[in-house]
Amino acid sequence: MAVFLAGCATEPPKNPVPIQAAAYQAEPQGDYTTVVVIRDGGYGGSFCYVNFYVDSQLIANFDVSQMITIYVPPGEHIFSISPVSSFSCGDTSGLMQEIAVNLKNGETKKYRIGFINMVFTIAPTAF
Repeated sequence: MAVFLAGCATEPPKNPVPIQAAAYQAEPQGDYTTVVVIRDGGYGGSFCYVNFYVDSQLIANFDVSQMITIYVPPGEHIFSISPVSSFSCGDTSGLMQEIAVNLKNGETKKYRIGFINMVFTIAPTAF
């Protein structure tokens, strides 16, 4: 059993992922919040890519062990993730998860994309 669980363990991210929304790439002038989003490593969900959105705008397409740093205007936003449909994703394809966030000017927030109980999740993280 321990060997089986070890195969599902996650690892810290290592690789940056390209950001697809130009407005979020460069540190802007004026008010903004720095947002770091990481996707776990390990085997759980590793055959699926995951799209990450801010207010329904596609920001990045994550593989395992990837991360991004983006700059988001302060205020209320919706962060969404959705597995990219593929044969290897099975029943998880198309299952969108969303969280509401309230970002304050000048702060840095971190969020983690994980794979728990056969579902991709996004949540605040301290790591």
